[in-house]
Amino acid sequence: MGFVLDEAGNPVIGAIVRLLPANTSDQPVKTLRTGTDGKYLVKNLAPGPYRVRAEARGFLPVARLIEIKPQVILSFDLELRRT
Repeated sequence: MGFVLDEAGNPVIGAIVRLLPANTSDQPVKTLRTGTDGKYLVKNLAPGPYRVRAEARGFLPVARLIEIKPQVILSFDLELRRT
């Protein structure tokens, strides 16, 4: 779970959030869109390392490495900068 925000802290509506295996550029494990509040929610991910990538029209894409651990709820926000 997390939010995709712009540099002013405003939600980025409809941003695409992809979770990919951390070590490869394979197909995304999950692909989501943010809601009107910029929030996204990912459920049922296997433990391990992932690369989270967010993109939206008019913004530079951003990626971040995360580690999913068993029985832990992880929250991470992503900030997009305008092009």
